Amino acid sequence: MALSVSSGDIPLFIIAGPAGCGKSTIGRAIAESGHFPFIEGDHLHPSENIAKMSAGCPLVDVDRWHWLDKIISASNDLETREHPQAIVVTCSALKKSYRNRLRRRVDEAREKGSRLREHFVFCNLSQGESLTRVRDRPGHFMKAEMVTSQYEDLEVPMADEVRTYVLNVERSLEEVNKEAIEYVNSCIAQEGTREGIKETKAL
Repeated sequence: MALSVSSGDIPLFIIAGPAGCGKSTIGRAIAESGHFPFIEGDHLHPSENIAKMSAGCPLVDVDRWHWLDKIISASNDLETREHPQAIVVTCSALKKSYRNRLRRRVDEAREKGSRLREHFVFCNLSQGESLTRVRDRPGHFMKAEMVTSQYEDLEVPMADEVRTYVLNVERSLEEVNKEAIEYVNSCIAQEGTREGIKETKAL
């Protein structure tokens, strides 16, 4: 049985973490498990950012602000078009300031009538494991030599960040996906408890 929220907030699950942590794979598994729409955050980078990363130049804060805003505006547009039960989006969101930027944009959208409410699933892994995975990943604009810059920026979420779950991804993909989906289902169940929940059969 799959849980579906009948009213109230629309959870926006932001799958975050450094290069190689499996954001896209985990995000798609979550989306498929609940039949939720999925947004690949990397596809929202402006061409200048992609060119910069492809050339091996790390992004700095000023490169990321518009992209972070786009993550939320794209999610808000999808909410308006499709009225989904939840949305899954990938976004590295390495720094607390980046995550707070996303939170502010969600709050601003809610002031205008959006029902989105962000939940972070932060995929955590060591720098060495990240480097190994990025080296083994062909065809992606993120280069192995940029992993160091990501870990210089990395701020793993602490307990003071609400609606944020730190997920250890240095395990089998089956274990990681199972834990991520359980967390997502718990968020949806909690929302349903507040607003009234109904059970529907998964397709």
